[in-house]
Amino acid sequence: MKLRKLAHSLLPMLVIGAVLVPTFLFAQEAVEAAAEAGADEAQSDSFLDTLKQGGWVMWFLLAASIALVWLTVDGFMRSSIKRMFPPQHVEQIRALFQAGDYRGAYEYCKANPSSLTDVVRMGVVFLPDGKNMTEEAIFSEISRIKSGFDARISYLSVIGVCVPMIGILGTVTGMKGAFGALGKEGVGGGGAGASAAIEANEAGANVMIVTKLRIGDANTMMAEGGIQAADKENDSPVQHYLDAFGGGHFAARPELLRRLVMEAPDAIQWLNNLGVMFDKDADGRMITPHGGGTS
Repeated sequence: MKLRKLAHSLLPMLVIGAVLVPTFLFAQEAVEAAAEAGADEAQSDSFLDTLKQGGWVMWFLLAASIALVWLTVDGFMRSSIKRMFPPQHVEQIRALFQAGDYRGAYEYCKANPSSLTDVVRMGVVFLPDGKNMTEEAIFSEISRIKSGFDARISYLSVIGVCVPMIGILGTVTGMKGAFGALGKEGVGGGGAGASAAIEANEAGANVMIVTKLRIGDANTMMAEGGIQAADKENDSPVQHYLDAFGGGHFAARPELLRRLVMEAPDAIQWLNNLGVMFDKDADGRMITPHGGGTS
């Protein structure tokens, strides 16, 4: 009997394990498969990595999911006909009552708890007090059993109502944190952000641009000084380097500045091919006005 009780108490845990363990294993296998595929291929995050990246709300949702599965499985188990009215209990109690062994029926019900035996046991206890007291004791025990089911249903209702709200709170918190990080890192949604999005999209990534206003309401469009690159016959990246280095009070990192001036002509051509509306003369050549801090 003790082994049977232990089995019933462990069954919901086994069901939860059967749901979660394959998830962990599948996620781990996905990561290992991605690692074997090569460094050029994107690797999938494991289940634990997803929880860590999601922050506190993911752990709350995991706990709520486990509780939801537990309460659901436990509720089905407790409300099954075989669990509430075990056939062996019915047969044994009927046999004891037919034999007139009420004391034996009480001891049997006490040693073999179930919804049926609990109700019968309370009825047997109050048999000497008359029919009314016996019925009242039986109804009271039935109400106690029912309240246990009602409590579990209430828990499920609370989880069902609170979890979406907590999920929304976590989503808003995560979005605010993401936007804050984007603002601090200077990604933006102007020319630099749009260029990065185009490159990432061409590399196969799914890209979404988030801006405070419309896609064009940015400093790139509002800037009066234009854009600089040594792409004319009478100019050179060396002169551009000297202008930029001096204009920045010699605080620029030389290796980064060198890459900027060397790649600037190709970047201008790339932007022109994309359809950026540069100011051009009648022959279609870009107009090159004298900019501040330039030679």
